[in-house]
Amino acid sequence: MMLSPPLRFMGLVKVHLALGMVRLRLFVPGFRLRLAEA
Repeated sequence: MMLSPPLRFMGLVKVHLALGMVRLRLFVPGFRLRLAEA
């Protein structure tokens, strides 16, 4: 029971970081296209 909350927190952190990486991968190409157009 004592290990459950930290493990849950680590899982949430990993998911949050994964979503952040996906957002960056989708956002960076669009940003580069905007810079190239300007």
